[in-house]
Amino acid sequence: MRVFRASGYGDPVLIFAIAEHKVKLDGGNAASQSDVWAVLKTSSGMLSLTVEAKAKESFGDFTLERWLVAGKTEAAVVNRKARWNQIRSFLPQSSDFAKVRYQMLHRCAAAVIEADRLGFEQAAFIVQAFESPLESFKDFEVFCEALKIPATKDCISTTTVNGIRLGVGWAHCRFATDADIAAIA
Repeated sequence: MRVFRASGYGDPVLIFAIAEHKVKLDGGNAASQSDVWAVLKTSSGMLSLTVEAKAKESFGDFTLERWLVAGKTEAAVVNRKARWNQIRSFLPQSSDFAKVRYQMLHRCAAAVIEADRLGFEQAAFIVQAFESPLESFKDFEVFCEALKIPATKDCISTTTVNGIRLGVGWAHCRFATDADIAAIA
């Protein structure tokens, strides 16, 4: 919650959170599955939040340009294009997504899809980074450049898509120690 407080969302209140929440996407059977989807009440209204937790791992193997052509059949490529068209409709307009990791694109769009479904005027996509490699933050920077917003740690940058205020942030977190866990038990 500290990244929200530091970024002008007031003192947000968690309404509910769902682990491994799935958002249906066009063009196939697989949904976008965020590590956590949550609804927050902020000083400026309700907010749909997707969280992608990264612990010493990357954002997957594929950039958008590679993912679009990685289907093994012509039908698979057609499905991927249909999926991308839906995802793109829930992201700010940009012609710079080709080098962005596909995983970030659909996870971010999922927050906006759910905000739209619920009639919220705000959505956010947060990367919760636990000792993530430098390459992961560089991937995040490429994503933010495509969105034309600054990529900063422990802060949320905002843009707008379909009338929804979209916040994108990187929350640097440390792993909890045994002592940390014992203190809350």
